[in-house]
Amino acid sequence: MSSVPQKFPLIIVLSHYNGEQPILQMGDTGAAVVELQKLLVRRKFFTNYFPKAQALIGQFDETVKSAVEDFQAAMFLPITGGVDSLTWQVLHAGAPIHMPVLRLGSGEDSVKLLQQILLKTGDYLPTSSIDNTFGSITEWAVRHFQRRVGLSVDGIVTVSTWYSLSKALILATNQRLPRVRGIDFSSVWYVLSENDRDRNLENAIRKVITISDERVRYYYNHIDLNQDRQSEVLVYVMGSNTELNSSLILLFQPHAQGYRFISKIGLGTTPIIVTDQVTCGWKDLIIHSTYRGESNYWYARFNGKEYIGGSYSGHQYEVPSNAAISGVALIADNFLANPGIELPKPHSKPWFS
Repeated sequence: MSSVPQKFPLIIVLSHYNGEQPILQMGDTGAAVVELQKLLVRRKFFTNYFPKAQALIGQFDETVKSAVEDFQAAMFLPITGGVDSLTWQVLHAGAPIHMPVLRLGSGEDSVKLLQQILLKTGDYLPTSSIDNTFGSITEWAVRHFQRRVGLSVDGIVTVSTWYSLSKALILATNQRLPRVRGIDFSSVWYVLSENDRDRNLENAIRKVITISDERVRYYYNHIDLNQDRQSEVLVYVMGSNTELNSSLILLFQPHAQGYRFISKIGLGTTPIIVTDQVTCGWKDLIIHSTYRGESNYWYARFNGKEYIGGSYSGHQYEVPSNAAISGVALIADNFLANPGIELPKPHSKPWFS
């Protein structure tokens, strides 16, 4: 961040940066670029773009630029795609630096940044305002995040909370959608699933799926799909015998004291993309699928009653080659890091008792 409010003390993390690395940008080559690539690999921001054997070629190309941008976003830096002195410092530190201490009553741009991050991690309510005010809702979201990642729960954002928020964003970044047929997802932002158990949602899921003896777990996100200012719930259901690349996608809508089933969108992988396009008043979804090692993307569109389309639904639903997609990618979790929420069987002891 180029400027930080000075109302509260700054957190400074010392790094091993010696101040001698040059400013880098697209087209640069040489030993400094190799050093950059090594640091990106160490910080887990490069291996998803290229196999390790091809990564350290010393050429600052589009692939390196994309990795730098992801790193800058996860470390709360200005996203330029170039490597300046501050980016070098953070690369060597492996953690955000010069971040302010925030608490109830704080203001300015850093609070807005915090709210945006907490929204991406699934801790900030989607219906809450993104502004410059650290009020009770933001404090609740901070406490919620601190509690689920095992930090001291005090509602104050210090170095440990900034660092944990950064780690959460790295998990989302490393779940980036694969590039297929030139489809451009650079305008899509990624959101981790929510972590709170919801008894009513679990009851609704049980009514839709058949639960065998296998372990069933689920992930979910709230999002307003039909612009009525009430959030629907996208649910991703996985069984213990189900491969990580093929699970069931369901959609529910709050109704009375529970949830009403809207649509079974079929099988697919995560993240699930909610686009800015609208059909019959509901936002179009894009489902990623893999079959025999080949990836593809399919639209699911609302027909006035339910979503139709999705994986392997025919050429008319296939996302066109070279399409530029904007929107939000939900349930952008690394399933090895986040095992999801286990769905209790009907005869199991309720989680809330």
